[in-house]
Amino acid sequence: MSWKTATCNDNPDAWLGDADGVELDGCGLRALGMGLTQTGAQPRARALAQFDHVARIPFAVSDLDTRCVPSLLRHAREGDGFFKTTLLVHLLRLVAVPARMRWVQLESSLLTRGLWDFVRLSGQAFVYPLTEAFIDGRWICTDAYTMDAPLLAAVQRTLDRRGWESGFMAHRAGTGRWDARGDAYQRFDAADPAAMQVQDLGCAHSLADFTRQQPHRFQVTGAMRLAFVSQAGHFNQELGQLRLTQ
Repeated sequence: MSWKTATCNDNPDAWLGDADGVELDGCGLRALGMGLTQTGAQPRARALAQFDHVARIPFAVSDLDTRCVPSLLRHAREGDGFFKTTLLVHLLRLVAVPARMRWVQLESSLLTRGLWDFVRLSGQAFVYPLTEAFIDGRWICTDAYTMDAPLLAAVQRTLDRRGWESGFMAHRAGTGRWDARGDAYQRFDAADPAAMQVQDLGCAHSLADFTRQQPHRFQVTGAMRLAFVSQAGHFNQELGQLRLTQ
């Protein structure tokens, strides 16, 4: 049974252009998006070109207040899943591929095992966005761009060595590849989403849109900000050390 249980507006026209938290002209990414795409390319090829660009960006915890601000996307040289999903949604829409965020909640203690548990310290559930793109008449979902390939390889080797199914912000069955023909996930096993207690929270244009729809699901609280300020550098350092084992 699919984990996708929430009802979303599946009209692709509803997920093109500007929206709450999506600024296609203000983001300054139009030249990049068009430059990544060959003239006359079909939607699948256009989507893959944007995906490949985002997937190559090094993974690191991003600033809580700026990681999803459209006007700042082009300046970042690394980022987390929130930043990368925001960037990919903008790039896909800029090349006329309908795109949206699909939000999920996961069991954080399994996902963050081996690392500083930012989620536990913040006092909130682990909520994050995936990207859904409308290609060849259907919505296709992925978060396979979240970790860059060297880091994901190092993480999965560490999971194999320890005999863990998940930890270090990824799943042993997760993938860093996407063919834009089917769903591809990095943070949980598509064959067994129940193991990570995946809960579908529905679709939104952006973080701003999601928090407007469901303000109780994700808030930058004082506890979260304190946890971030005190531990984000250590978290990124731990991941950096793992990347060096590649």
